Amino acid sequence: MSRSVAIVQARVGSSRLPNKVFLKVGELLLIERVINVLKHSSEINDIVVATTLKEQDDIIIEWCLENKIKYFRGPEDDVLKRYYDCALNFKADIIIRITADDPFKDYLLIDKMIKLFKQKTLDFLCNNNPPTFPEGADIEIFNLKTLKKMHTNAKGEFQREHVTQFCHQNKSLFKYQNLKSKEDFSQYRLTIDTPLDLDFCNKLCYLLPNLKSKNLPLQQIINVLQRNKDFALSNITEKRSDMFKKQQ
Repeated sequence: MSRSVAIVQARVGSSRLPNKVFLKVGELLLIERVINVLKHSSEINDIVVATTLKEQDDIIIEWCLENKIKYFRGPEDDVLKRYYDCALNFKADIIIRITADDPFKDYLLIDKMIKLFKQKTLDFLCNNNPPTFPEGADIEIFNLKTLKKMHTNAKGEFQREHVTQFCHQNKSLFKYQNLKSKEDFSQYRLTIDTPLDLDFCNKLCYLLPNLKSKNLPLQQIINVLQRNKDFALSNITEKRSDMFKKQQ
């Protein structure tokens, strides 16, 4: 039976919003909210926080120990190597890539995608190329063989830092699929890179009280955004990740 492992990449050294993983989103820390989503999944067998070897990230390890969360340490900039070594260490067959700055991941969508990945025996499944889900609802799933191929062949700094870029840029080498949303919600931004993003996500939590302390399916969050259209686009001026410009 294959082991599905969610690897959550996290560090405190963000240039635009330092220490953001320990900032509050609603009533929960950002990293706590991300982990809680994954705990609701019925398809994920293990959750690992993968951080760097830098001393400043010791605080992440301390949090993991306090909360009984598994962890791994690897290079700061070569995130692809960090993923590969982590996957080997935890004997992962299927890897779900999660970034620790996305508080509104959807465990129902994650489970749907893991099932689809298995049913179609894919090498790589994503929902962000081209994006039709909100930024921050991105999910990428790949097997160990694919991760090894990316690790072996990715050469440039961009490909090493962004983990899956070799696959996105060489789709023909893989059994690759992108899952599209029934409607295009890519105009919404549900990730935290800046103080404006943090303010937006906190206001979103208070528009729907259950969001303050719980994780809700993405569609319920989108319903709130569609009912509050002026607010919903109030952080779209923030720069979208360079990843989306180069991966196609």
